[in-house]
Amino acid sequence: MALGIDRNHNKIDLVNSGEIWIEDDGCRIEKIVETHRIGIAYAQEYAAKPWRFYIKDNAYISKI
Repeated sequence: MALGIDRNHNKIDLVNSGEIWIEDDGCRIEKIVETHRIGIAYAQEYAAKPWRFYIKDNAYISKI
């Protein structure tokens, strides 16, 4: 929601499209939170792996 990305953007090339790209905004690593993913209990041993990352205190992050 924060980025305005929806299903219309599925399969867009992040390297060559010019519509969506990834860049370094200079965010300091101390502000990144690492935790487990939500709603994937079916993934068994992978459910507790720290594969969810977000910027601390970001208003757009879903609450656990």
